[in-house]
Amino acid sequence: MLTVRARVKNGRLVLDEPTDLPEGADVELRAGKGIVRFAAARC
Repeated sequence: MLTVRARVKNGRLVLDEPTDLPEGADVELRAGKGIVRFAAARC
């Protein structure tokens, strides 16, 4: 599982750092206490 940090800007998630996720990768978001985590399915 890949863990990254992101911020919400204008209702969209903006990653703090670039990732090597392929274009169109499915991403599952999980909300926690002030932290949102996601698991990306690599294509």
